[in-house]
Amino acid sequence: RLVTDGDGVVRWRHLHDRAELREFCVELVTRLEPLLDRLVLPYRFEGPTRFKVALTVPYLDGSPVPIHLAGEMDLLVHRADGRVIWDLKGTKDDQYWRKVLGQLVFYDVANLIATGTRPVLVGLIQPMCPEPVLEWTLTDDHRRAMQARIVAMCTDIWNEDRACKEGTAGCGWCVVRHACDRYTTPAGATPAARNTASLGGALRAAAVTGTGAAA
Repeated sequence: RLVTDGDGVVRWRHLHDRAELREFCVELVTRLEPLLDRLVLPYRFEGPTRFKVALTVPYLDGSPVPIHLAGEMDLLVHRADGRVIWDLKGTKDDQYWRKVLGQLVFYDVANLIATGTRPVLVGLIQPMCPEPVLEWTLTDDHRRAMQARIVAMCTDIWNEDRACKEGTAGCGWCVVRHACDRYTTPAGATPAARNTASLGGALRAAAVTGTGAAA
């Protein structure tokens, strides 16, 4: 069943999914409230915060060219010792952080470009996990690695290297699936040709930048 409320489309997975999700959300916000009381509300904060910042990277011939990093941070907290970037997760998977740490590094890089100063830490607020709060103090090595990945992605785009990751894990909820060659049938092709079409770089962009994007 599909439900459209003006802010997207909800796909219920089974008959009881809506009731189970409501129960999950009630428990999540109940656990979330004391975390926000401790980590966010005592300070000045912003959120959600959209951003679009310029970064200069080398083009194929080595000449400098500007690109833009764009995305949205859940919470930007201004403490006395500096800024803290928090991302909210509704997962129960206590290993989920391994998949999204790059997302936090991306936010850190964007915030550094925008302000000229480094956030004091980044972290996840994940109320449904055994460890509801995870924090990292990022280093310049983290930032250099992320910028190298951004440059590599840009280079692939300019070279029209559209190779995609192996397998389709995660494709079902990918926000750029509509732009991926894997799921776009070329004009005049049969539906079966979809599976043999060249694979798009859009998924790669999502993997590199998390919910942000480089363009």
